[in-house]
Amino acid sequence: MRYYLVGKGTSKEVVLLSSNVIRWGGLAAMLGGILGLLISPFLSVAWFATEGGAESLENPLVTVWAEPFARIFSPLLTFASPDAVYMTYGKVFLFVCLGFLAGLLALHTRQAPRAGGLEKWGFRDALVGPCCSSWASSAPSGWEPSASPTSRLLYPDIY
Repeated sequence: MRYYLVGKGTSKEVVLLSSNVIRWGGLAAMLGGILGLLISPFLSVAWFATEGGAESLENPLVTVWAEPFARIFSPLLTFASPDAVYMTYGKVFLFVCLGFLAGLLALHTRQAPRAGGLEKWGFRDALVGPCCSSWASSAPSGWEPSASPTSRLLYPDIY
């Protein structure tokens, strides 16, 4: 779909994606949000079972919901070691990030012709989070930032 924005002495052609693409982006965002609501308690309880997250269970506000949740859904939380379970639910969270990214791109596509400079920079800023989250969720399970050549180049005193 094409339409023209006409201002004072200027004409600018804008090409929009079809409304079906924008609808699919919105649907992906909704499904990603629903998946995020469903998977977040599992990810949290899996974290509490790891060595690094065990100290969080000392908080009574966490214990009041996490222990009953872990008892009810124990087959979904004990299929492997606590670290493997946490990594598995972390990988599933990739789809939450991708859904948010699809919705953000659909919204931007719809609003781009009327966007000002601040709005375009806000979109770019909002785009960084889901891109980094998607990248981090898809990293191999044994990957550590210290193994990166870029980390060694940027921080030679640490590595």
